[in-house]
Amino acid sequence: MKKLISFITALTLSLMLSVTVAAEATADNGCYIVSTGETDAVLYDIADELTPDEEEFAKNMLVLTSINSQTNVGVFIIDEAADDDPLFQAEDYANILFNEFFGSDNHGILLLINSRTYYNWIALNGEIFGYGDPAFVNQYLENMSEDLINGNYADAINIFCESIMETSTEFYSQNNKPADSPAETTVSEADVPESTNPLSEKYDLSRCIWGQGIYTIPVNSHTALLHDIDNTLTPEEEEVVITRIVETVEDVDFSVAVLITDDIGEDKSDYAVMDFADVYYENYCGMNTDGILLFLNNDTKYDWISTSGRCIDAFDRYIDPIFDSIWDNIQDGNFPSAICGFCNSVTYFNANPIEYNSSYDYDDYDDGFSVDLEMALSSLMIMGIFILIGLLIFGSIIKNNYSLKKNMSVADYVLKDSLALTQKTDTYLRTYTTRTRVNSSSSGGHRSGSRSHRSSGGGRHGGGGRRR
Repeated sequence: MKKLISFITALTLSLMLSVTVAAEATADNGCYIVSTGETDAVLYDIADELTPDEEEFAKNMLVLTSINSQTNVGVFIIDEAADDDPLFQAEDYANILFNEFFGSDNHGILLLINSRTYYNWIALNGEIFGYGDPAFVNQYLENMSEDLINGNYADAINIFCESIMETSTEFYSQNNKPADSPAETTVSEADVPESTNPLSEKYDLSRCIWGQGIYTIPVNSHTALLHDIDNTLTPEEEEVVITRIVETVEDVDFSVAVLITDDIGEDKSDYAVMDFADVYYENYCGMNTDGILLFLNNDTKYDWISTSGRCIDAFDRYIDPIFDSIWDNIQDGNFPSAICGFCNSVTYFNANPIEYNSSYDYDDYDDGFSVDLEMALSSLMIMGIFILIGLLIFGSIIKNNYSLKKNMSVADYVLKDSLALTQKTDTYLRTYTTRTRVNSSSSGGHRSGSRSHRSSGGGRHGGGGRRR
């Protein structure tokens, strides 16, 4: 129980440090507390079972679920075992955690995953989804059972969140939830004035049209942008996504943009898709500025990532890994998760660069492959040393084993008139076959790469695309 006491103490400290609407307190031990207004979303990986990317994904799903269902939602992963009944322990842990994080008088739902005993528990509190008949809880656990058994906890959390959102939508619909329910409402700019949005306390939101998918927010000297032109996202999803994009810009210190549209104009070629994304970035984030844009193309289904400024060199090598991390969500139409995954990947690769070069001279830039001169010279010096050593050894062998007193000739080894050729033939001693490897995406989508190029607007860009 010592670990439980320490754990509860940590919870209390985390709650004291947690901030208000749409802000998060992130601890080194995998604790995320995000307030979504009147409700909270909590992820606490006490057992350290999730990778950092899985933690980000799970946290974003829980935030989205809390907003859509208007209830407190939490997931806790532990690895505790006890001498007493483990089933009782699971229920006891879940109730303690719920009371500590959400309060005993508040409504909500909490999933407790025990990676050691495999006794998992869902705790409910308050009037949530017809609490008097919580038959859906068993169905939730059944849906997650395979992933829980196999230790695929991120997938299990995804199923848990999707199940809650589906159940809440059905419940509100059947019980004639008022129009302000997040499952039914259509939010306009007047409904969400800037003063009530948490971002308004720090940023200029004058270029945002809330509920209509247009968000352009200056962040320091850069831009956080979400333009959902064909209204693919719900107003609640838009608010979660633009908040995540703003957080990413703050972390990476360059512009991050997401564009969604189903009309790129008359020209439907792949080149037109690339140029559409490049010029769109230039118009809203600036010419040759540092930044990256994700274009979710619902017109030709050829999605594109455009890079600009120092992000050309920093991210072009990661286009495939970024697409790989979000491709399933794109194909499934789960754009909120895809966008959050894109932000996670950008943050990760920015923090873990390989041969990162942050300086660019746009006037003298060569379109060819860049060469690291220092590395090339080092390689040549090493090769020269090995060649010199080899020549010295070879010369020593020659000196010690042969004494050449005169110039030798082939005639010295042939007996006169002993060789007569009566037939001439060409005999092939060896054949050589060359093969060139053709790379293909592991995710099944078609990937088309792009070296640095000029857009029709005049800016320098990199990037790459993949077809759904």
